[in-house]
Formats: sequence, structure tokens, C-alpha cells
Amino acid sequence: RALGGSDTSDAWLLTIVVQPLNDAPIFTVSCDAPVAEGILTCTDECAAGAVLGCGIQVTIDENCVNCAEHPMPGGCVGGFIAEGFIPPGSIAPSMYGAELEATQRLSFVIELGDGADFLFHTPPRIDVVSGDLTFCLAQDANGNATFSINLVDDGGTDAGGVDHLGPAFLTVKVYPVNQQPFFHFCDASEGGGDATHPGGVGDFCSLELPIWKSARLQKMPGFLTD
Repeated sequence: RALGGSDTSDAWLLTIVVQPLNDAPIFTVSCDAPVAEGILTCTDECAAGAVLGCGIQVTIDENCVNCAEHPMPGGCVGGFIAEGFIPPGSIAPSMYGAELEATQRLSFVIELGDGADFLFHTPPRIDVVSGDLTFCLAQDANGNATFSINLVDDGGTDAGGVDHLGPAFLTVKVYPVNQQPFFHFCDASEGGGDATHPGGVGDFCSLELPIWKSARLQKMPGFLTD
């Protein structure tokens, strides 16, 4: 600084802007979730807390014959439920606990990948608050169906952000159960009858069934119907 010199430049303002980047949401699968009916099994990846590569299988009998009756999503009164299938404490919008993502809305998206969609009255769903897995089977249907499971947030994918975690895979196997055979007699609409003779006078469905003395064999076509 001799002779009035200066060793410091003028000050300049440096602004650093950190743009938000959406983090992937997180969850884990509980392979020990209690089930009242059926069997739930998981691959080793699920048990280790991983989602990618996690495979879950639910094996259950046709018509969910031993399922307890209780209100279910979709309106059926009895169906499969695995309470805490996704532990609620494991569901979060970010693995880093980012405050900016705390208000994000989360949802589980479950899509059929392979198999029979006719198996279900109400397809599988996971409640994002309780983590419960539920579904209702269709009447007298059996077979296999495999679904992908993703947890999705509403943070978007701008600048390389990630808005989902998954997929994990859920396979539902419905084993057949032998059903009681069935038949019925013709009704009043099948003989042109009236209130007195529902099946029609002289018809085998009527209240008056003619038997001819001279006949050794009486043939009644369509006595039993489908």
C-alpha cells in the first residue's frame, strides 16, 4: 500500500442459487404382515428392505372362503387384508427427510402386468396412510395375476428429479375350490302355463303330469335344465 496503493479489489456480489430437485419417495414391505386368510411370502430382497427386485406372493382359495366379513374398499363385505403390509413409518416423500418435500402427496400405483384381471371384484390397493393391502375376489374365479407396485409423489421430474420408487411385484394365486353342482326344474315361463298350471297343461312342468297306462317308458325331454 505504499504511496497510496491498494491491494484489495472492489467487492462483487456472488449469488448461489440451489434449485430444488425432487427426491424419490421411500417405503419397505413387511413380510410378516398378519393375514387372516391365505399365505403371504416374500423374496429375500423384500426381507432386506429393498424395493427393486422385491417380489411378494399371496396364495388364497377361490372365493376367499374363510375371509372375515368387514367393510372393504370397493364395497364388498369380505376380502383379503394384510394390515401394515407397508409399515406406515417407512412411507416418506424422501429418504433425506427434506423439509421442502414434507407436504408432497403420495399414492401407491398398482398396475396389472400379467395374468387374469377377472379374478377380482376389487383389485389390489394399498392405503398410503395405514399401509394395508386389500383386495376382493370375483365370485368363483381362480388363476394367477401379477401386479407392479410403485410409490409416487407429486414433486415432478424437472432437472432430473425422481417422483417414484419401484417397482416391487405382487403375485396373487387363487386356487380353485370345487363348487357344489347345480340344476333346476323349468319355471312358469318355460311352458306357457298359467297360475293354475305354471308349466302348461300336459307339460312335464305342470302340476298335472299325464301318465299313459299303455306306455312302458315315459320320456320327458328337458326335465332338468342348465
